Amino acid sequence: GVALGSGFTTPDPEEAAVKAAALHRAREAWFLVDDTKFAQVYPAVICDLHSGVILTNRCPNPKYRQYTLIKETEV
Repeated sequence: GVALGSGFTTPDPEEAAVKAAALHRAREAWFLVDDTKFAQVYPAVICDLHSGVILTNRCPNPKYRQYTLIKETEV
């Protein structure tokens, strides 16, 4: 999930740890987020919103654009 206050999250702590480690080593990060994942918060935090670009079919809330770059595309 991705949320304004929580950043990028997942229900699986191990998945969060692996993704956080990969982000630490990456030059840039892109998150593929469909519109149903916005405003969803899960217990394991991957990183904050400033840490990556969001590629999505639709960004439901323009406030996300204040925190990171959003690229919308048709599926």
